[in-house]
Amino acid sequence: MKIENNVLIKVYESDIQADGSLIIPDGITEIGNIACSYRSFKSIYIPDSVKKIGKSAFFIVVIWRKLTFLIA
Repeated sequence: MKIENNVLIKVYESDIQADGSLIIPDGITEIGNIACSYRSFKSIYIPDSVKKIGKSAFFIVVIWRKLTFLIA
């Protein structure tokens, strides 16, 4: 993952777990524009530290099972 100042800038294929899940690390405060675009995931974990999701952050994304938001 490319992360700058607690902002997730880019997710790479190598960031996807063997089971197809994407785990966004705790402490990330923002998912940047198109950061996770053009990917396929079985599940995505978004921690409650994320306060903003950028434009088209998940553009053309397929989620096969579940999307989990942790909300404090």
